[in-house]
Amino acid sequence: DIKPQMSNIVVSFINNPLELAKRTFLEKHPLAKVKEQADRIRKAEPWPKSVVYALEAVSSHMEIFGKPRLPLVKTPRAGKKTVTKGADGQKIEQIIPGENTVQLQLNLRNAGVYPGKVVMKSQFDVRVVDLEYRCGLTLDAAQLEFECAAGQSITQNIPLVNSGMKPMSVTANFAGQREYFVGHGRDMVVDGKKKADFPLTFKPARPGTFHAKLVLKTGGESISYALKGIANEPLARGHVVIDADARGRTRHRFTVPNVFGAEREAAYDVSSDLNFVGGDPQCVVLANDTSTYDMAIAPTCSGVFHGSVTFTAP
Repeated sequence: DIKPQMSNIVVSFINNPLELAKRTFLEKHPLAKVKEQADRIRKAEPWPKSVVYALEAVSSHMEIFGKPRLPLVKTPRAGKKTVTKGADGQKIEQIIPGENTVQLQLNLRNAGVYPGKVVMKSQFDVRVVDLEYRCGLTLDAAQLEFECAAGQSITQNIPLVNSGMKPMSVTANFAGQREYFVGHGRDMVVDGKKKADFPLTFKPARPGTFHAKLVLKTGGESISYALKGIANEPLARGHVVIDADARGRTRHRFTVPNVFGAEREAAYDVSSDLNFVGGDPQCVVLANDTSTYDMAIAPTCSGVFHGSVTFTAP
């Protein structure tokens, strides 16, 4: 489960946009020449040293922590950090916010941009604080681990959420052993207020453990994932039943694909755990093609025998 995060927003006691509007009115507005209008502003009573505001968070991803009220004071007390020891002897740091601080609880579950607002209302003014949280930056967001048999593939969808109004373009870049991982293939566009899945596929051609890094870029921000793929021994591509006579000789022809596709040709080493079969030690398959392999079977006695023929490409 993803735990909620906390964010502290420090608010100034002075409403700077309001003060700027007053000065602009007195300097430029035509009504400022009317004495009664100008005196209303110049002779306005000063605010008290403490003003209580009602708070409202306008976003489904954030909410006010604690009571939805905030006393703004003219000379606020600053926040502080305390250090205590837990039951296991480890140090625990705790930030105690100062006065004039709005505490928000954030619920950001996926990578993306989360805009929001905090509306503050008092008997003297109404303020709107615009906020934007970007979830997932330059550090690895997570490690994704895949495991499947060589020659097979497995896909993991990475959720992307666009909480803004404008479309969000997502570009994917791979580093490391990138040939074993496949992404969307082109830039993705997530419409405003929509969600989308970025399909990430692990497709190993041979057994082994492979590491890569995926970086998803959205505008000026990036989200990176450490990738680990474990490819086990390949599964059998098929089961073949061959009838043969004891002390006789039979031939069987296999159709062999190229596991590398159009990338390059595959030069397979051919082996079997049955001691009465034989054939060429290698089988070469051109890029984006298939080939055939002829195997001779010569059992020395009757019975039912189980075994395998393995084509291994370096």
